[in-house]
Amino acid sequence: MEQFNRAIEEHPEMDEKGKAIRYYKAQALEAMGDEQEALGVYKKIYSQDINYRDVAQKVDALSA
Repeated sequence: MEQFNRAIEEHPEMDEKGKAIRYYKAQALEAMGDEQEALGVYKKIYSQDINYRDVAQKVDALSA
């Protein structure tokens, strides 16, 4: 997580690279069982780009 947070600090923009960093962070959080934190990250991506990868499905699944 520390590496993801550092990468986000160094690249705060929500361009393709920024969305990818956040997406992989959310996937890692989800794999670690921290679904609420992962949902928050997915929602940030979703608010910027509703069509990014499978973010809409992730938000729906984790919100249920």
